[in-house]
Amino acid sequence: MLRRLLAVVVLGLWLDGDEREDVLADLEALADGVVRRRGKLAGALWLGRELLRYPRFLLGTRSPDRRPPSPARPARRPGLERWRRELRYAVRRVRRRPGASAVIILTLGIGIGASTSVFSVLSTLVLRPLPFDEPDRLVRVRENLVVQSGPPREVTMSPRRFEILRDRAKSFVDVAAARYRTFTLGGEGEPERVVGLTATWSHFTVLGVGAARGRTFTPEEDAPGAPAPVAVISESLWTRRFGRAPTAVGAELVIDGRPHTVIGVMPRGFRYPYAGEVWIPMGIDPAGQDYEAARGLNVSGRLAPGSTMASAREELDGLSRALARERPDTDDRIGYTFKTLEEEILEGVPRKVAALLGAALFVLLIGAGNVASMIAARLHVEERELSLQVALGAGQGDLIRRVVSESLVLGFSSLALGLGLSAGTVGYLTSLSPVSDLGPYFQDFAVDLRVAFFGGVLAVGAVALASIPSLFLLRRRGSAASLRRVGHGPRRMGMGFLDLVVAAELAVAVVLLTGAGLTLQSVRAEWGIDTGLRPEGLHTFSVAPTSSGYAEAEARVAYLDQVLANVRAVAGVEAAGYTNLNPMRSQGWGTSVLADGESDAVPGALYQINHRAVSEGYFEVAGTGITAGRGFGPSDGPTDPAVAVVSRALADALWRGEDPLGKRLRVGTSDGEIVTVVGVAEDVKELDFLEETWYRPYAQTPGDYNTLVVEIFVRSGSRSFLPGVREAIRAVDDGVPVFRIQTMEEILRFERRVEAFGTLLLALFAGMGLLMAGVGIYGVLSYVTGRRTREIGLRVALGARRWDVMREVTVRTLGTCAVGLAVGCLGAAGMARMMESLVVDVRAFSPLVYGSTALVVLAMALAASAPPTMRALRIHPREALGQE
Repeated sequence: MLRRLLAVVVLGLWLDGDEREDVLADLEALADGVVRRRGKLAGALWLGRELLRYPRFLLGTRSPDRRPPSPARPARRPGLERWRRELRYAVRRVRRRPGASAVIILTLGIGIGASTSVFSVLSTLVLRPLPFDEPDRLVRVRENLVVQSGPPREVTMSPRRFEILRDRAKSFVDVAAARYRTFTLGGEGEPERVVGLTATWSHFTVLGVGAARGRTFTPEEDAPGAPAPVAVISESLWTRRFGRAPTAVGAELVIDGRPHTVIGVMPRGFRYPYAGEVWIPMGIDPAGQDYEAARGLNVSGRLAPGSTMASAREELDGLSRALARERPDTDDRIGYTFKTLEEEILEGVPRKVAALLGAALFVLLIGAGNVASMIAARLHVEERELSLQVALGAGQGDLIRRVVSESLVLGFSSLALGLGLSAGTVGYLTSLSPVSDLGPYFQDFAVDLRVAFFGGVLAVGAVALASIPSLFLLRRRGSAASLRRVGHGPRRMGMGFLDLVVAAELAVAVVLLTGAGLTLQSVRAEWGIDTGLRPEGLHTFSVAPTSSGYAEAEARVAYLDQVLANVRAVAGVEAAGYTNLNPMRSQGWGTSVLADGESDAVPGALYQINHRAVSEGYFEVAGTGITAGRGFGPSDGPTDPAVAVVSRALADALWRGEDPLGKRLRVGTSDGEIVTVVGVAEDVKELDFLEETWYRPYAQTPGDYNTLVVEIFVRSGSRSFLPGVREAIRAVDDGVPVFRIQTMEEILRFERRVEAFGTLLLALFAGMGLLMAGVGIYGVLSYVTGRRTREIGLRVALGARRWDVMREVTVRTLGTCAVGLAVGCLGAAGMARMMESLVVDVRAFSPLVYGSTALVVLAMALAASAPPTMRALRIHPREALGQE
């Protein structure tokens, strides 16, 4: 009733009774469609709106020839409606060809997944700011030591030089120092060895990080000889040791046999530097014996407001010159140098990850090329359908909209697959993060919004690249009927359009494979170098005799000698020895030496070398040969003359052409301790440090934090002896923790994990690129050869020999390959410099790599072209003519 009343009121002013009834009947029929689709209320509202709008037709304010809106859905702009309809049809076409669509989605999905996985690493390590206050104003300061054995070396700072920097440098708000230590945590349960630090009270304030619970040190607690030892612990140790109990703040923690009060817990992820878990006050004592000479301080500074890197560097250079004038005997060869904290922590990682990202993008580029060839080939397959569309009035824009819509559907499906693959691999990437100083903060790789946006950009870019060839062809041809000439259009340099696609795919494959080959060759050459150790069958056990009973060096030596005797008595042990630092662990303890008779006042007279304290039998168990003289024995005790074994590199640097045996060295200065050389050892290729090394008897090494943790080397042909060795060590003192029980091969794999992972990724990317290139080239060549079916059939019908046809196709394929190989080799040669950022010693030209890559790609192209050619030759001439 309400409807009819409204119709009479509104339409009665303009229409007579019959006309009014006709209009009302039409509108009610349309309204019934809205009711069925959206409900009665929506139908009533729609009918009321149309009744109120209808008089506009009669007044001429609305075009009378325009049809009323569809009752099924609201009015849309024609362009949007066409796109919506085309996208719906594109989904149907993709589902109608599941096999071909799956290949396209998988091809693009693998490329997007590889790229987003590597980008998640780049996003976490590079794009995420450091978790410090104003991290761009933080720097890491070192001493720059002039030595004779090469260019000036950056070394950690001595306490005296640190305090001079703190008191005189005006470019910094404040500076802080931390020193690497390892602590034995006692108390209830099994003793535990953890990485720790001694730090100045300003360590946390300079970084701008406060405790999540409790507080950090005060200046009074950092004073020398402070009566109440305190400690700050990491969130991970709080969880492991105290079960995240709030009572941990104020609890007692026994560190190296001495009770400490826990005053604070740091935020999750804070472990800077050295991935530390415990911080105790350093308490620098100017009266201490190591105040001037001992280095090892990791110094951080915060730039003052108004200071820049350039002005701070200028001030530190002036301070170095002033110190050299004040004390020319010691400070004339030492300067200050610094870099940003971000550069220090990441240490070239961005370049390495960017190189991997470039390789992943190459894979995606190859995939996009494959998809482009598939879409172009599909235009020919769907020629009849497209011709029918043109006959029914479809224009060029409709055909282009069809290609773009299907590409978008495939692209977003590939994006979903790629992000899924990326999410499944980032967990593995997390375990291989090269940055451990900040713990989970730089290890929690994830597919976040930034990574998802990057993947979306890649997906859109990939489908755009894949669609360009087909859009170009449609744009030029103008109708579906002319698609029969695809592949036979204008030629460039004697090559057709699809020939250029094949050449481009080959070029990209050559660049990727050559880059991966150069990297693999370099890494294999580096790993194949004799390290100076025999890792096979070599096991290590770490012990830390740091409790009060071993405070004196003599007590530690006695303990270690007894441990060594017990271990050698275990069944299955072939040899045993110990050292304070494992040369394969990327850790070093340096010292400065000069030949006796040289003056340390001469610039460059000092040599910066590695310092190793080892036991009797160390060289035998490590597999480091003595090439001249002898190793150490019972006669090299703490009261015997000071002796050393030097590496061949150090002997050649000091006394090239002379017999080094019996030569004497001085430690640190011209008046330093005299040490006599009794042997020469093979060079050990240590990880990240110098080859110039000397070895001193552990018993003659002064007590130092670098000698508190000892690694026992044990050589055996099996692992069955491991429980016996552990018991033999604990039998001497069960209060000393035994930890880091590993094989030397496990240590090498861990230390090289980043390079190994990068090499593995490059190999995988190269393999995926080769596979994708093979599929793409096969598809394009199949299509090109298939388009020549009529020609081949006619030639065979006219008497052409099949061998001649096969040879002509092969020659054309080889010509296309030659262009692709030439362009690819040029690109690979230009890419060699980028590969230097990933691994060292990359050679720009390697005949083996370039030659093998060319042969593989050439064989792949020939193998891809042979099957479609053979299929064309088997077609009967009448059948070939009938296809056209």
